[in-house]
Amino acid sequence: MARLNKTSRILLLILSAGIVLLIAGNLYVNLFSGKYLFNDTATIPHNKCGLILGTSKYLLGGGNNAYFDNRIEAAAFLFQSGFIKQIICSGDNMSDKYYNEPKAMSKALQKLGVPDSVIWLDREGLSTRKSVQNFIRNYDINSVTIITQEFHNERAVFIARKSGLDAIGFNARDVDFFSDPFTHIREWFAKIKAVGLNIF
Repeated sequence: MARLNKTSRILLLILSAGIVLLIAGNLYVNLFSGKYLFNDTATIPHNKCGLILGTSKYLLGGGNNAYFDNRIEAAAFLFQSGFIKQIICSGDNMSDKYYNEPKAMSKALQKLGVPDSVIWLDREGLSTRKSVQNFIRNYDINSVTIITQEFHNERAVFIARKSGLDAIGFNARDVDFFSDPFTHIREWFAKIKAVGLNIF
């Protein structure tokens, strides 16, 4: 019984340490990025490029993906308001020849009146970090406006600024946590990974 109690205490200690690490890591990322995130254009700086982070146009079970639609609307709004001049659509086009996030984003932007001539495609944006790295490698531009939901922008801007980019984030309308808890919770752990990759 004593041995079981000792094992239980060790497991509880490990669990507690994990929770503290999760909270601390997320607070660090969120506080670091917070001053670079914008919900409207009242005080947002102008940038040549906006970088939309990819997601599927449709949900797995069918129907439109609100994350996608809201990011497209936000990017089109920034362009039409004159806060960005070029839009880079960065997403997955590597895993399946029939699955093309950048192309879907480009088509959706054009439907909202954004001309094809200002849209650039990054077909190798397989992750948030990869999208940032591709931007740094492919474009001789040291500033960017990243466009995605706030909970994702916190990590994206953190990665970008830690990589040397003068990045800000424009927050697209979010999807309610209780409508999609998995994506939000997954982001908590992604932020911990982002901190780890910038330490080690």
